[in-house]
Amino acid sequence: VFISLIEVLVVAIQAYIFTMLSALYIGSAIEEHEH
Repeated sequence: VFISLIEVLVVAIQAYIFTMLSALYIGSAIEEHEH
């Protein structure tokens, strides 16, 4: 149970980081396009 809990936590962190990086990339791309 403990190992599976760690795996779920790692997947959640990876998904969170991927979402944040995507948001930052899209935000910077939109800013560059507007300017």
